Amino acid sequence: MDFQSTLLNYFVQQGVSHGAMLFAAVIATFYFFNIVSKRREETRKSGRRGLSVAIFSWLLVGGCIFMLGRIAVYGMLSQSTIYTAPEAYQKLSAYYENVQRGIQNMTRLHQLVYQIYTDGFAKWIASMLLGLLFGSWLLWTLDLIDFKEIFYNCPRDLGKGHEPSQEVQYSEEEKKRIIWKDKDVQINLFFGDYPYALGHIVVQPTNCEEDLSKLTEKHWEILSKWIPQLAIAMRKVLKEVSGREVKKIYLCSFNESTDYPVHFHLVPRYERETLRGDGLLSHRAQEKLMISRQQRDKIVNAIKKELESKQPTQQ
Repeated sequence: MDFQSTLLNYFVQQGVSHGAMLFAAVIATFYFFNIVSKRREETRKSGRRGLSVAIFSWLLVGGCIFMLGRIAVYGMLSQSTIYTAPEAYQKLSAYYENVQRGIQNMTRLHQLVYQIYTDGFAKWIASMLLGLLFGSWLLWTLDLIDFKEIFYNCPRDLGKGHEPSQEVQYSEEEKKRIIWKDKDVQINLFFGDYPYALGHIVVQPTNCEEDLSKLTEKHWEILSKWIPQLAIAMRKVLKEVSGREVKKIYLCSFNESTDYPVHFHLVPRYERETLRGDGLLSHRAQEKLMISRQQRDKIVNAIKKELESKQPTQQ
């Protein structure tokens, strides 16, 4: 019996099978992160959803690392088999033991990986810890979840259960999108997942009903004060951020959801855009535009500065 060929064939088969499983795990991981990236804003707003995404990410990345570790083990065993002559052994078990001892001639890193990924308990612990580390790094780098929302708000929400709250609770991402807020109005970058344009802004007077016909004279006074100021600021700031001139600013109010009071959307149309009106909005809705944190901060800070400069100074 050719001990060397027998062991080598076995190690190669195991390496190939684990390689196939690694390939499937990597594809599943990429697919999962792609889905999460499309629902990034929704995930960042919810601590519970963010925690679920984080746990599943850790498991997927940990599974990839586990497969990679096992492939490394079979690779080391294959290399040791090649360099271990089988002629002096009468039993396959004795030859295999000597092949294992050949790992000691490799580097300390090789020996450490071999020891971890041949230990029934240690290989799972190491894979999950590394999955936690690299999975968290990926989530943070891609900005897919809000860790503060998970570790601060999620435990608090779990403790409270589903008790109703009278005060609107904003996620950390939503707070960073608020441009202006006082007793009369709130102005913010669009809170939803996909804005209609870079610089899509929402204006909402306070104490509104859910129907346009129920706005009071006070509400209309507030809107007539803020919307022109905001439109002027948008034209200036968005040209600086995007490098393109704002040709039109659409003002619209849909209010299809009964969960939100009356609010107004200000959506810029930039130069060199051929579509107009609802055709442009429909096209942009399909594009699923996402803005970066840098663009968000530049727009929020610059428009806030412009609005502050227009307010009367208090003596």
